[in-house]
Amino acid sequence: MEEFRELQNFTKLYSDLERSYGKDGGTYKAIPNVHTSILGQQPKDEYSPRSQSYESPRSDSKALSISYVPIEAYEKLERKLGKQEEVIARKGAEINELRSRIGSISARDSFPEHLSPTKIADKFKNLYEVEWYAAVGLIGTKQGQRRHQTSEEEDYAIYKLLRIIRYGYTWCKKLAAEQLDELSDAMSQPVADPGVKPASRLSNTVTKTPRTGRLSSNLVLQQARDFRKQMAVSSVDAVVDRFKVEVIKDELGMDTQQLSPTVIKFIHKAAELLWYMCILDPPMYIAWPEYNEPFDTTKYIFYKQKDKGRKVKVPVWPVVYLQEKGQLITKGFAKGY
Repeated sequence: MEEFRELQNFTKLYSDLERSYGKDGGTYKAIPNVHTSILGQQPKDEYSPRSQSYESPRSDSKALSISYVPIEAYEKLERKLGKQEEVIARKGAEINELRSRIGSISARDSFPEHLSPTKIADKFKNLYEVEWYAAVGLIGTKQGQRRHQTSEEEDYAIYKLLRIIRYGYTWCKKLAAEQLDELSDAMSQPVADPGVKPASRLSNTVTKTPRTGRLSSNLVLQQARDFRKQMAVSSVDAVVDRFKVEVIKDELGMDTQQLSPTVIKFIHKAAELLWYMCILDPPMYIAWPEYNEPFDTTKYIFYKQKDKGRKVKVPVWPVVYLQEKGQLITKGFAKGY
C-alpha cells in the first residue's frame, strides 16, 4: 500500500514536470525516454520481469524506469539552463550586430569585398601564420642563413619583426592623413576658384571662396576617401616602395640588401595590409601589450604552451580591432612568464 501511494504521488509529480518542461507557447510536449527509479526500488504494479522496469502508458511501449527527482534540484537546473540560453542569445545578438556594422561600413565605403575589415584582419592573421613564421628564424642572420636560435635570439628576432609592424602602422596612418589632405585640396580648389593654385590645407569645417561662398569640406573629404579607396590596389606598389625606404631603412636602420627574400616578402605584405587598414573609414586599429603588464587572455594568445604566465614577457603580434575603441576582430600573441 505504501509503495502504491508513492507511485500515485510520483505520477502526479511526473505529470507536473512534463507540463513544465514541455511547455512552449501554450502547447505541451511529452518527455521521451526519461530514465529514473523510485528510491532505488521497482514498483510491484505493472512490473515487467523481462525489462525489470515499470511500463508507463506515456512511453509508447518503451521501458521507463522511474525515480524521485527533488523539485528543488529540477528548478535549479531549469534556472541555470535559462541563464545559459540568455547568455547564448546575447552573444548571438552581439555577433549579428557586429556583422551588421561591418557590412554597413563596407557598403558605405564602396570598398572591394576582399578588402573589407574582416578580410583584411584574416589576411593579417595569415601574414603571422605564414610569412612571419618563415621570417622569424632569418631576420637576425646574414643573407638568410637559417640556424638554430637560442631563446634570447628568438626574442630579439620577434622584437625586430614587431618593430616593423609598429613603426609601419604609425607611418601608414601619417601618410594616409597627408594623402587625404592633398586629395581634398586638389579636388576643392579647382572647383571653387578655377585657375587658382590650391591652398595649403582645407579648413576642418568649410572653406570660403569668392565665387562659391561656403564649400563644405565634409563633402570634399568623403569624395576624396571614396576616390582613394577605389584606387587603393593601384597605389600599393608605390606605398610599399616608400615603406622600404622611409620605414625599413631610415627609421629602423635595416639594409634591405642584406635581408633574405623571405623577410622582404614579409615586409611587402605587412606594408600592404597596414596601408589598407589605415585608409578605411574609420581606420582599423592594432595594439600590442607592454612588458610586465598583466597577460590579458581576452586579447592575446600564448605564443607557445611553455610560455604561459600571468604577465607579458615578450609581445609577439598585435591584436586587431574594427576601429579604435571598437570591436576586437582577431587576437594577438605574446610570451608570458
